[in-house]
Amino acid sequence: MQTVTIDGVTMAMPTREDIESLSVGDIAPHSLGEGPIVEVFAIGNDSCGRAYVCYYAQWGHAGSTISHSLTEGLIDWPVNDGHTYPERCQIRAAHEPGILRDHYGYPIDSNGRRISTKK
Repeated sequence: MQTVTIDGVTMAMPTREDIESLSVGDIAPHSLGEGPIVEVFAIGNDSCGRAYVCYYAQWGHAGSTISHSLTEGLIDWPVNDGHTYPERCQIRAAHEPGILRDHYGYPIDSNGRRISTKK
């Protein structure tokens, strides 16, 4: 999986091939580290045409899982990276192509504020 290092933090930036090839048993990133995938529960393309995958990965105590998703070309941020949300938005804007969107798909500016799409 392609990675990018920013301010000493290495993060995944998956390609379409990375996403389409993920399967049960593969080691994959999640917001608190990485672990083996135990179930893939969604795979497809988002409204911008980017491939995505949603899965459960093993984490913590035996039998515990954590859900996570990856989207083609978007930086996968670890929770403990030391950046604030506006800082993450500025970094993403500099390193990811296309329109920056929040977790709900709304366009946002480099400070994390939603951009009005009403005319």
